[in-house]
Amino acid sequence: MALYDTYLGRVFSDRYTLVSIIGEGESSVVFGAFDRVAGQTVALKMLAPDRLADPEATRRFLSEIEVLSLFDHPNIVKLLDVSLEDDNKYFVMEYIEGITLKTHISTKGALSEGEILFLMRPILSALEEVHAKGVVHCDIKPQNVVLVGSGEIKLMDFGISRLVSSQSTEPSEVTLGTVQYVSPEQAEGKPLDHLSDIYSFGVMLYEMATGTLPFTDDDSGRIAAMHVSSSPIPPSLVHPAVSPALDAVILHAMEKDPLARPSSAGALLYELESHKVTAPQKEQIPENADIKARIGAVLRDLRRQLHLPSCLMGVLSALLLCVVICLSCLFSALSRQKENMTFIRTPDLLGESYTSTEALGLDSDRYRLSVEYVSLPSKGGKIIDQSPKPDKRVRRKDEPLDICITVARYSLPGQMPSLAGLTEEAARDYLARYECEVSTVYAEHTYLPDGYVFASEPSAGEKSTKKITLYVSKNG
Repeated sequence: MALYDTYLGRVFSDRYTLVSIIGEGESSVVFGAFDRVAGQTVALKMLAPDRLADPEATRRFLSEIEVLSLFDHPNIVKLLDVSLEDDNKYFVMEYIEGITLKTHISTKGALSEGEILFLMRPILSALEEVHAKGVVHCDIKPQNVVLVGSGEIKLMDFGISRLVSSQSTEPSEVTLGTVQYVSPEQAEGKPLDHLSDIYSFGVMLYEMATGTLPFTDDDSGRIAAMHVSSSPIPPSLVHPAVSPALDAVILHAMEKDPLARPSSAGALLYELESHKVTAPQKEQIPENADIKARIGAVLRDLRRQLHLPSCLMGVLSALLLCVVICLSCLFSALSRQKENMTFIRTPDLLGESYTSTEALGLDSDRYRLSVEYVSLPSKGGKIIDQSPKPDKRVRRKDEPLDICITVARYSLPGQMPSLAGLTEEAARDYLARYECEVSTVYAEHTYLPDGYVFASEPSAGEKSTKKITLYVSKNG
Protein backbone atom coordinates (compact mmCIF):
# COMPACT_ATOMS: atom_id res chain seq x y z
CA MET A 1 0.00 0.00 0.00
CA ALA A 2 1.34 3.46 -0.90
CA LEU A 3 2.35 5.80 1.89
CA TYR A 4 -0.64 8.12 1.54
CA ASP A 5 -3.36 5.60 0.63
CA THR A 6 -4.37 5.44 4.31
CA TYR A 7 -5.29 9.12 4.16
CA LEU A 8 -8.02 8.59 1.57
CA GLY A 9 -11.42 8.95 3.17
CA ARG A 10 -10.13 11.12 6.03
CA VAL A 11 -11.83 14.44 6.72
CA PHE A 12 -9.69 17.48 7.54
CA SER A 13 -11.15 20.33 9.63
CA ASP A 14 -14.60 18.65 9.43
CA ARG A 15 -14.77 19.97 5.90
CA TYR A 16 -12.38 18.41 3.35
CA THR A 17 -12.80 14.71 2.49
CA LEU A 18 -9.68 13.30 0.80
CA VAL A 19 -10.76 11.28 -2.24
CA SER A 20 -7.68 10.84 -4.46
CA ILE A 21 -3.93 11.38 -4.68
CA ILE A 22 -3.05 13.89 -7.41
CA GLY A 23 0.71 13.94 -6.94
CA GLU A 24 3.55 13.32 -4.51
CA GLY A 25 6.79 15.27 -4.00
CA GLU A 26 9.79 14.94 -1.75
CA SER A 27 8.24 17.02 1.02
CA SER A 28 4.53 17.26 0.25
CA VAL A 29 1.55 15.50 -1.28
CA VAL A 30 -1.44 16.90 -3.18
CA PHE A 31 -4.86 15.30 -2.69
CA GLY A 32 -8.08 15.73 -4.59
CA ALA A 33 -10.65 16.55 -1.90
CA PHE A 34 -14.36 17.28 -1.63
CA ASP A 35 -15.26 20.52 0.13
CA ARG A 36 -18.42 19.67 2.09
CA VAL A 37 -19.23 23.33 2.76
CA ALA A 38 -18.79 24.70 -0.77
CA GLY A 39 -19.92 21.46 -2.44
CA GLN A 40 -17.01 21.37 -4.86
CA THR A 41 -13.79 19.50 -5.59
CA VAL A 42 -10.59 21.21 -4.41
CA ALA A 43 -6.87 20.43 -4.33
CA LEU A 44 -5.36 20.03 -0.85
CA LYS A 45 -1.58 20.21 -0.47
CA MET A 46 -0.20 18.75 2.75
CA LEU A 47 3.31 18.94 4.19
CA ALA A 48 4.61 15.37 4.44
CA PRO A 49 4.38 14.09 8.04
CA ASP A 50 8.01 12.93 7.98
CA ARG A 51 9.14 16.46 7.00
CA LEU A 52 7.38 18.36 9.79
CA ALA A 53 10.67 18.58 11.69
CA ASP A 54 12.65 19.62 8.59
CA PRO A 55 13.13 23.42 8.83
CA GLU A 56 13.97 23.84 5.11
CA ALA A 57 10.92 21.84 3.92
CA THR A 58 8.70 23.77 6.34
CA ARG A 59 10.19 27.09 5.18
CA ARG A 60 9.47 26.29 1.52
CA PHE A 61 5.95 25.13 2.38
CA LEU A 62 5.14 28.32 4.30
CA SER A 63 6.78 30.42 1.56
CA GLU A 64 4.49 28.88 -1.05
CA ILE A 65 1.46 29.79 1.08
CA GLU A 66 2.74 33.34 1.49
CA VAL A 67 3.35 33.72 -2.25
CA LEU A 68 -0.04 32.30 -3.30
CA SER A 69 -1.81 34.61 -0.85
CA LEU A 70 -0.51 37.61 -2.82
CA PHE A 71 -2.37 36.79 -6.03
CA ASP A 72 -5.88 37.32 -7.31
CA HIS A 73 -5.52 36.75 -11.03
CA PRO A 74 -7.70 34.65 -13.38
CA ASN A 75 -4.67 32.82 -14.80
CA ILE A 76 -3.00 31.94 -11.49
CA VAL A 77 -4.21 29.06 -9.33
CA LYS A 78 -6.18 30.45 -6.36
CA LEU A 79 -5.47 29.84 -2.66
CA LEU A 80 -8.73 29.05 -0.83
CA ASP A 81 -7.86 27.98 2.73
CA VAL A 82 -4.92 27.33 5.09
CA SER A 83 -4.53 25.18 8.21
CA LEU A 84 -1.28 25.16 10.22
CA GLU A 85 -2.65 24.34 13.67
CA ASP A 86 -1.82 20.62 14.04
CA ASP A 87 0.40 17.95 12.50
CA ASN A 88 -1.68 17.99 9.31
CA LYS A 89 -0.35 21.26 7.93
CA TYR A 90 -2.04 21.97 4.62
CA PHE A 91 -3.47 24.57 2.29
CA VAL A 92 -6.36 24.34 -0.16
CA MET A 93 -6.36 25.53 -3.77
CA GLU A 94 -8.88 25.53 -6.58
CA TYR A 95 -8.97 22.20 -8.40
CA ILE A 96 -7.71 22.52 -11.96
CA GLU A 97 -8.67 19.71 -14.34
CA GLY A 98 -7.03 19.79 -17.73
CA ILE A 99 -3.81 18.90 -19.54
CA THR A 100 -0.39 20.46 -19.18
CA LEU A 101 1.11 22.51 -21.98
CA LYS A 102 3.89 19.88 -22.04
CA THR A 103 1.36 17.17 -22.91
CA HIS A 104 -0.16 19.45 -25.56
CA ILE A 105 3.26 19.96 -27.20
CA SER A 106 4.04 16.23 -26.98
CA THR A 107 0.75 15.50 -28.71
CA LYS A 108 0.88 18.10 -31.48
CA GLY A 109 4.58 18.76 -31.91
CA ALA A 110 5.55 22.27 -32.99
CA LEU A 111 2.66 24.70 -32.53
CA SER A 112 1.59 27.30 -35.06
CA GLU A 113 2.67 30.85 -34.35
CA GLY A 114 -0.93 31.97 -34.05
CA GLU A 115 -1.55 29.32 -31.37
CA ILE A 116 1.64 30.28 -29.53
CA LEU A 117 0.50 33.88 -29.27
CA PHE A 118 -3.01 32.81 -28.18
CA LEU A 119 -1.63 30.61 -25.39
CA MET A 120 1.07 33.00 -24.23
CA ARG A 121 -1.08 36.12 -23.73
CA PRO A 122 -2.76 34.89 -20.51
CA ILE A 123 0.42 33.31 -19.12
CA LEU A 124 2.50 36.44 -19.71
CA SER A 125 -0.31 38.41 -18.05
CA ALA A 126 -0.07 36.05 -15.07
CA LEU A 127 3.72 36.30 -14.99
CA GLU A 128 3.50 40.10 -15.06
CA GLU A 129 1.27 39.90 -11.96
CA VAL A 130 3.75 37.54 -10.26
CA HIS A 131 6.64 39.92 -10.87
CA ALA A 132 4.60 42.96 -9.84
CA LYS A 133 4.20 41.33 -6.41
CA GLY A 134 7.97 40.98 -6.10
CA VAL A 135 7.98 37.22 -6.71
CA VAL A 136 10.23 35.10 -8.95
CA HIS A 137 8.51 31.87 -10.00
CA CYS A 138 11.84 30.00 -10.53
CA ASP A 139 10.18 27.04 -12.31
CA ILE A 140 8.57 28.33 -15.51
CA LYS A 141 8.05 25.32 -17.78
CA PRO A 142 5.20 23.83 -19.85
CA GLN A 143 4.57 21.23 -17.12
CA ASN A 144 3.40 24.10 -14.87
CA VAL A 145 0.98 25.58 -17.41
CA VAL A 146 -2.42 23.87 -17.47
CA LEU A 147 -4.93 24.13 -20.31
CA VAL A 148 -8.41 23.76 -18.84
CA GLY A 149 -11.27 22.27 -20.83
CA SER A 150 -13.30 25.46 -20.40
CA GLY A 151 -10.65 27.39 -22.32
CA GLU A 152 -8.88 28.87 -19.29
CA ILE A 153 -5.10 28.73 -18.94
CA LYS A 154 -3.51 28.55 -15.49
CA LEU A 155 0.00 29.07 -14.14
CA MET A 156 0.69 26.54 -11.38
CA ASP A 157 3.21 25.29 -8.82
CA PHE A 158 4.85 28.04 -6.79
CA GLY A 159 6.64 25.45 -4.64
CA ILE A 160 10.14 26.89 -5.21
CA SER A 161 9.18 30.50 -5.96
CA ARG A 162 10.78 33.19 -3.88
CA LEU A 163 10.30 36.82 -2.93
CA VAL A 164 13.02 39.02 -4.40
CA SER A 165 13.25 40.93 -1.10
CA SER A 166 14.06 37.73 0.82
CA GLN A 167 17.09 36.75 -1.28
CA SER A 168 20.66 37.26 -0.17
CA THR A 169 22.94 39.20 -2.50
CA GLU A 170 25.69 36.65 -1.86
CA PRO A 171 26.14 33.68 -4.24
CA SER A 172 24.24 30.62 -3.06
CA GLU A 173 23.86 26.98 -3.95
CA VAL A 174 22.14 26.21 -7.26
CA THR A 175 18.44 27.06 -7.04
CA LEU A 176 16.07 24.15 -7.40
CA GLY A 177 14.37 23.96 -10.77
CA THR A 178 13.99 21.87 -13.90
CA VAL A 179 17.41 21.96 -15.54
CA GLN A 180 16.08 22.02 -19.11
CA TYR A 181 14.48 25.43 -18.41
CA VAL A 182 16.78 27.14 -15.88
CA SER A 183 18.38 30.49 -16.64
CA PRO A 184 22.19 30.85 -16.70
CA GLU A 185 22.14 32.73 -13.39
CA GLN A 186 19.89 30.07 -11.86
CA ALA A 187 22.26 27.33 -13.05
CA GLU A 188 25.17 29.15 -11.41
CA GLY A 189 23.37 29.66 -8.10
CA LYS A 190 23.32 33.45 -8.34
CA PRO A 191 20.60 35.68 -6.79
CA LEU A 192 17.55 35.76 -9.07
CA ASP A 193 15.14 38.43 -10.23
CA HIS A 194 12.23 38.47 -12.67
CA LEU A 195 14.60 38.33 -15.68
CA SER A 196 15.42 34.72 -14.78
CA ASP A 197 11.77 33.83 -15.44
CA ILE A 198 11.96 35.67 -18.79
CA TYR A 199 14.79 33.34 -19.89
CA SER A 200 12.85 30.23 -18.80
CA PHE A 201 9.84 31.57 -20.67
CA GLY A 202 12.04 31.92 -23.76
CA VAL A 203 13.02 28.25 -23.45
CA MET A 204 9.33 27.35 -23.24
CA LEU A 205 8.62 29.45 -26.36
CA TYR A 206 11.47 27.63 -28.13
CA GLU A 207 9.90 24.27 -27.31
CA MET A 208 6.45 25.42 -28.45
CA ALA A 209 7.81 26.74 -31.75
CA THR A 210 10.04 23.76 -32.60
CA GLY A 211 8.60 20.83 -30.64
CA THR A 212 12.01 20.26 -29.03
CA LEU A 213 14.23 21.76 -26.31
CA PRO A 214 17.20 24.03 -27.13
CA PHE A 215 19.63 22.01 -24.99
CA THR A 216 19.46 18.25 -24.43
CA ASP A 217 21.86 15.75 -22.90
CA ASP A 218 21.70 12.68 -20.67
CA ASP A 219 23.71 14.55 -18.03
CA SER A 220 21.88 17.37 -16.22
CA GLY A 221 25.17 19.06 -15.34
CA ARG A 222 26.06 19.40 -19.01
CA ILE A 223 22.62 20.86 -19.77
CA ALA A 224 23.13 23.46 -17.02
CA ALA A 225 26.54 24.30 -18.52
CA MET A 226 24.95 24.75 -21.96
CA HIS A 227 22.53 27.31 -20.52
CA VAL A 228 25.52 29.22 -19.15
CA SER A 229 27.85 29.18 -22.15
CA SER A 230 26.27 27.69 -25.31
CA SER A 231 24.16 29.53 -27.86
CA PRO A 232 20.95 27.77 -28.91
CA ILE A 233 20.45 26.76 -32.53
CA PRO A 234 18.03 29.35 -33.99
CA PRO A 235 14.49 27.92 -33.90
CA SER A 236 14.02 28.50 -37.65
CA LEU A 237 16.91 26.10 -38.38
CA VAL A 238 15.22 23.42 -36.27
CA HIS A 239 11.74 24.02 -37.67
CA PRO A 240 11.72 26.00 -40.95
CA ALA A 241 8.13 27.21 -40.43
CA VAL A 242 9.31 29.55 -37.64
CA SER A 243 9.29 33.11 -38.97
CA PRO A 244 12.24 35.51 -38.59
CA ALA A 245 10.08 37.62 -36.24
CA LEU A 246 9.45 34.77 -33.79
CA ASP A 247 13.08 33.66 -34.16
CA ALA A 248 14.22 37.09 -32.97
CA VAL A 249 11.77 37.23 -30.03
CA ILE A 250 12.79 33.79 -28.70
CA LEU A 251 16.53 34.44 -28.99
CA HIS A 252 16.10 37.84 -27.35
CA ALA A 253 14.37 36.23 -24.36
CA MET A 254 17.18 33.65 -24.12
CA GLU A 255 20.07 36.11 -23.98
CA LYS A 256 22.77 35.03 -21.51
CA ASP A 257 23.03 38.53 -20.04
CA PRO A 258 19.84 39.21 -18.03
CA LEU A 259 19.94 42.92 -18.89
CA ALA A 260 19.93 42.09 -22.61
CA ARG A 261 16.55 40.30 -22.35
CA PRO A 262 13.11 41.92 -22.57
CA SER A 263 12.76 44.01 -19.41
CA SER A 264 9.47 42.46 -18.28
CA ALA A 265 6.74 39.96 -19.15
CA GLY A 266 4.75 42.86 -20.59
CA ALA A 267 7.68 43.85 -22.79
CA LEU A 268 8.00 40.27 -24.05
CA LEU A 269 4.29 40.18 -24.89
CA TYR A 270 4.65 43.53 -26.69
CA GLU A 271 7.47 42.06 -28.80
CA LEU A 272 5.35 39.03 -29.71
CA GLU A 273 2.39 41.18 -30.70
CA SER A 274 4.23 44.09 -32.34
CA HIS A 275 6.27 41.74 -34.54
CA LYS A 276 2.92 40.45 -35.81
CA VAL A 277 4.01 36.86 -35.27
CA THR A 278 1.82 34.81 -37.58
CA ALA A 279 2.30 31.64 -39.52
CA PRO A 280 3.95 32.39 -42.89
CA GLN A 281 1.71 31.94 -45.92
CA LYS A 282 2.75 29.46 -48.58
CA GLU A 283 3.10 30.80 -52.10
CA GLN A 284 0.05 29.85 -54.14
CA ILE A 285 0.63 28.08 -57.48
CA PRO A 286 -1.01 30.03 -60.36
CA GLU A 287 -3.87 28.48 -62.29
CA ASN A 288 -3.38 26.93 -65.76
CA ALA A 289 -3.97 30.21 -67.53
CA ASP A 290 -1.02 31.82 -65.77
CA ILE A 291 1.16 28.78 -66.48
CA LYS A 292 0.27 29.03 -70.17
CA ALA A 293 1.19 32.70 -70.13
CA ARG A 294 4.56 31.90 -68.59
CA ILE A 295 5.19 29.16 -71.17
CA GLY A 296 4.19 31.49 -73.97
CA ALA A 297 6.61 34.15 -72.79
CA VAL A 298 9.46 31.64 -72.57
CA LEU A 299 8.70 30.22 -76.03
CA ARG A 300 8.46 33.67 -77.62
CA ASP A 301 11.85 34.54 -76.23
CA LEU A 302 13.22 31.20 -77.44
CA ARG A 303 11.79 31.82 -80.90
CA ARG A 304 13.47 35.22 -81.10
CA GLN A 305 16.80 33.72 -80.08
CA LEU A 306 16.66 30.64 -82.37
CA HIS A 307 14.68 32.21 -85.25
CA LEU A 308 12.27 29.25 -85.33
CA PRO A 309 9.18 29.31 -87.57
CA SER A 310 5.78 29.83 -85.97
CA CYS A 311 4.49 26.33 -86.86
CA LEU A 312 7.40 24.65 -85.09
CA MET A 313 6.92 26.92 -82.12
CA GLY A 314 3.28 25.78 -81.96
CA VAL A 315 4.36 22.13 -81.78
CA LEU A 316 6.95 22.90 -79.07
CA SER A 317 4.38 24.88 -77.15
CA ALA A 318 1.88 22.00 -77.22
CA LEU A 319 4.53 19.47 -76.17
CA LEU A 320 5.77 21.64 -73.31
CA LEU A 321 2.22 22.25 -72.10
CA CYS A 322 1.60 18.47 -72.06
CA VAL A 323 4.77 17.97 -70.00
CA VAL A 324 3.70 20.64 -67.51
CA ILE A 325 0.23 19.12 -67.15
CA CYS A 326 1.69 15.62 -66.62
CA LEU A 327 4.11 16.95 -64.01
CA SER A 328 1.28 18.80 -62.26
CA CYS A 329 -0.78 15.61 -62.08
CA LEU A 330 2.23 13.69 -60.76
CA PHE A 331 2.95 16.28 -58.06
CA SER A 332 -0.73 16.36 -57.10
CA ALA A 333 -0.81 12.55 -56.73
CA LEU A 334 2.38 12.58 -54.66
CA SER A 335 0.97 15.33 -52.49
CA ARG A 336 -2.23 13.35 -51.86
CA GLN A 337 -0.18 10.27 -51.04
CA LYS A 338 1.90 12.30 -48.58
CA GLU A 339 -1.23 13.62 -46.92
CA ASN A 340 -2.68 10.13 -46.59
CA MET A 341 0.56 8.64 -45.26
CA THR A 342 2.32 10.93 -42.81
CA PHE A 343 4.50 10.63 -39.75
CA ILE A 344 3.25 11.92 -36.43
CA ARG A 345 4.84 11.92 -33.00
CA THR A 346 3.22 9.91 -30.23
CA PRO A 347 2.23 11.97 -27.16
CA ASP A 348 3.93 11.41 -23.80
CA LEU A 349 1.10 10.27 -21.51
CA LEU A 350 3.21 8.47 -18.89
CA GLY A 351 2.51 9.68 -15.37
CA GLU A 352 -0.67 11.54 -16.35
CA SER A 353 -3.78 10.99 -14.24
CA TYR A 354 -6.47 9.16 -16.21
CA THR A 355 -10.14 9.89 -15.67
CA SER A 356 -11.39 9.89 -19.25
CA THR A 357 -10.09 10.08 -22.80
CA GLU A 358 -11.51 13.58 -23.18
CA ALA A 359 -9.64 14.85 -20.10
CA LEU A 360 -6.29 14.00 -21.75
CA GLY A 361 -7.07 16.51 -24.51
CA LEU A 362 -6.05 14.25 -27.39
CA ASP A 363 -7.19 15.21 -30.89
CA SER A 364 -9.69 12.48 -31.86
CA ASP A 365 -8.88 13.02 -35.53
CA ARG A 366 -5.24 12.09 -34.86
CA TYR A 367 -5.39 9.59 -32.01
CA ARG A 368 -7.68 6.72 -30.96
CA LEU A 369 -7.24 5.56 -27.35
CA SER A 370 -7.80 2.18 -25.75
CA VAL A 371 -7.32 1.47 -22.04
CA GLU A 372 -6.04 -1.54 -20.13
CA TYR A 373 -6.02 -1.72 -16.33
CA VAL A 374 -3.49 -3.47 -14.09
CA SER A 375 -3.35 -3.96 -10.32
CA LEU A 376 -0.92 -1.40 -8.88
CA PRO A 377 -2.64 0.60 -6.12
CA SER A 378 0.53 2.57 -5.31
CA LYS A 379 0.17 4.27 -8.72
CA GLY A 380 -3.63 4.32 -8.67
CA GLY A 381 -5.17 6.35 -11.50
CA LYS A 382 -1.84 7.01 -13.23
CA ILE A 383 -0.84 5.97 -16.76
CA ILE A 384 2.14 3.65 -16.27
CA ASP A 385 2.70 2.41 -19.83
CA GLN A 386 1.68 3.18 -23.39
CA SER A 387 2.09 1.64 -26.83
CA PRO A 388 3.52 3.04 -29.05
CA LYS A 389 6.07 4.51 -26.64
CA PRO A 390 6.23 8.31 -26.09
CA ASP A 391 7.90 10.64 -28.59
CA LYS A 392 8.12 8.06 -31.38
CA ARG A 393 7.66 9.00 -35.02
CA VAL A 394 4.96 6.67 -36.31
CA ARG A 395 3.61 6.30 -39.83
CA ARG A 396 -0.08 7.14 -39.98
CA LYS A 397 -2.57 6.73 -42.82
CA ASP A 398 -5.74 8.82 -43.16
CA GLU A 399 -7.17 7.39 -39.93
CA PRO A 400 -6.41 8.00 -36.24
CA LEU A 401 -3.32 6.40 -34.70
CA ASP A 402 -4.21 3.70 -32.16
CA ILE A 403 -2.61 4.20 -28.74
CA CYS A 404 -3.05 1.70 -25.92
CA ILE A 405 -2.47 3.02 -22.40
CA THR A 406 -2.05 0.97 -19.24
CA VAL A 407 -3.63 2.51 -16.14
CA ALA A 408 -2.97 1.43 -12.56
CA ARG A 409 -6.07 0.47 -10.60
CA TYR A 410 -6.96 2.12 -7.29
CA SER A 411 -7.62 0.20 -4.12
CA LEU A 412 -11.35 -0.06 -3.46
CA PRO A 413 -12.86 2.84 -1.52
CA GLY A 414 -14.00 1.99 1.99
CA GLN A 415 -17.69 2.31 1.16
CA MET A 416 -19.51 1.09 -1.92
CA PRO A 417 -20.47 4.06 -4.13
CA SER A 418 -23.97 4.50 -5.50
CA LEU A 419 -24.17 3.29 -9.11
CA ALA A 420 -27.96 3.32 -9.47
CA GLY A 421 -29.15 5.13 -12.57
CA LEU A 422 -25.94 4.55 -14.55
CA THR A 423 -25.88 2.45 -17.68
CA GLU A 424 -24.19 -0.92 -17.28
CA GLU A 425 -21.35 0.27 -19.52
CA ALA A 426 -20.82 3.45 -17.46
CA ALA A 427 -20.88 1.50 -14.18
CA ARG A 428 -18.36 -1.03 -15.47
CA ASP A 429 -16.13 1.77 -16.81
CA TYR A 430 -16.22 3.38 -13.37
CA LEU A 431 -15.41 0.13 -11.51
CA ALA A 432 -12.66 -0.82 -13.99
CA ARG A 433 -10.33 1.62 -12.25
CA TYR A 434 -10.60 -0.30 -8.96
CA GLU A 435 -9.34 -3.72 -7.90
CA CYS A 436 -12.55 -5.72 -8.10
CA GLU A 437 -14.43 -8.39 -10.05
CA VAL A 438 -17.77 -7.33 -11.53
CA SER A 439 -20.65 -9.61 -12.48
CA THR A 440 -24.11 -8.73 -13.77
CA VAL A 441 -27.57 -10.02 -12.93
CA TYR A 442 -30.33 -8.98 -15.32
CA ALA A 443 -33.84 -8.52 -13.94
CA GLU A 444 -37.09 -6.76 -14.77
CA HIS A 445 -37.66 -3.25 -13.48
CA THR A 446 -40.91 -1.35 -13.26
CA TYR A 447 -39.82 1.88 -14.94
CA LEU A 448 -36.13 1.80 -16.00
CA PRO A 449 -35.40 1.06 -19.66
CA ASP A 450 -33.11 -1.83 -20.52
CA GLY A 451 -29.44 -1.61 -19.59
CA TYR A 452 -29.58 0.55 -16.43
CA VAL A 453 -28.22 -0.31 -12.98
CA PHE A 454 -30.88 -0.23 -10.27
CA ALA A 455 -29.00 -1.90 -7.39
CA SER A 456 -25.67 -3.46 -6.45
CA GLU A 457 -24.25 -5.94 -4.00
CA PRO A 458 -22.74 -4.67 -1.72
CA SER A 459 -25.33 -1.90 -1.61
CA ALA A 460 -24.38 1.76 -1.73
CA GLY A 461 -22.86 2.84 1.59
CA GLU A 462 -21.93 -0.69 2.68
CA LYS A 463 -18.35 -1.88 3.06
CA SER A 464 -16.77 -2.53 -0.34
CA THR A 465 -15.70 -6.02 -1.35
CA LYS A 466 -13.61 -7.24 -4.26
CA LYS A 467 -16.60 -9.09 -5.75
CA ILE A 468 -19.36 -6.75 -6.90
CA THR A 469 -22.68 -7.66 -8.48
CA LEU A 470 -24.63 -5.19 -10.60
CA TYR A 471 -28.39 -5.59 -10.98
CA VAL A 472 -29.31 -4.32 -14.43
CA SER A 473 -32.76 -3.77 -15.91
CA LYS A 474 -33.86 -6.07 -18.73
CA ASN A 475 -37.56 -6.20 -19.45
CA GLY A 476 -39.37 -8.76 -21.57
